[in-house]
Amino acid sequence: MYGVFYRGDPERYFACLRLEHDADDDLGFERATVPGGRYGRRLVRDWNVKIPEFPRIFDALHADLVDAGYLVDTSRPSIEYYRRSDELMIMVPVLAANDER
Repeated sequence: MYGVFYRGDPERYFACLRLEHDADDDLGFERATVPGGRYGRRLVRDWNVKIPEFPRIFDALHADLVDAGYLVDTSRPSIEYYRRSDELMIMVPVLAANDER
């Protein structure tokens, strides 16, 4: 499972599944492709009890990436990747400091 979060006006959040095959979508849901590229990551254990902390965790990761010299790519979404029932990987899109937008 994934959560895909677009910051901006308006903010948009989508709950997502990864399809293995084109024929997997037999329920009529909208399809989209999450843009690839570099993402800074942070593992969150026991995420189910930390849901109210998600905005602070994303903001802290964002600040740590900027402090490390990365540019946050505002054209791509942040991602929540629910790896297991007790592990969540949060990801913020970045460009290396010397990459061009």
